[in-house]
Amino acid sequence: MASLTSSLEFIACKKPDFSDTGGKTYIAQFNPSSLALALAIDRDTAQAIGNGYTEAGFKNVKPQDVTLEFTMDGTGAGEDLTAENVPDEVNAFLDVVYDYEGSGHQPHYVKVLYGNVVLKGVATAISITYTLFSAEGLPLRAKISITISSSMAAELGEIHQDKSSPDLTHVIALKQSDRLISLAYPIYNNNGYYSDVANVNGFNNFRRQPVGTQIFFPPLAK
Repeated sequence: MASLTSSLEFIACKKPDFSDTGGKTYIAQFNPSSLALALAIDRDTAQAIGNGYTEAGFKNVKPQDVTLEFTMDGTGAGEDLTAENVPDEVNAFLDVVYDYEGSGHQPHYVKVLYGNVVLKGVATAISITYTLFSAEGLPLRAKISITISSSMAAELGEIHQDKSSPDLTHVIALKQSDRLISLAYPIYNNNGYYSDVANVNGFNNFRRQPVGTQIFFPPLAK
């Protein structure tokens, strides 16, 4: 089990599977003030010639965007900055999430840790707002907003999508009110396969299976 961190931490990675360690890191002075999750579904809205309507067919689920906001403060109101001043602190943060990684000629992949939240992706938007200045015009406080778009290597993406497809093997843990026919239909889109699933799993009486029983739903033969 991954260890938890009480601080907001950004870790720069060079590999798209986030397997490399020991890269640049940035630990925020304060915990995030907000975390917003944006989900989007991409649909095909192409209109057939001669039709007066558009059928929005499913194409794919777009990468999810997570936006975090946090503050850097150089007034002494909180923990000390890791840099000399707020502009230098901003640059230290950008060095992890925004600046080009030399060998890859692109910004780093970014892993974000906070509590039990683990985000893996790339920064797609960064906003920096200076809200307080010294008499000499030096920024004393900055509000940071960063959007991370999820990004996984292709083989990891296939694992995490968890598609409900009759071409894949599925394993479902039995719950209290589950019925075999209701579990089989979303996978096979057909009510006729539940008895075959019972036979594959060696069930003489499905109703007597204890809660938590692992049920295997094999792929359909092609």
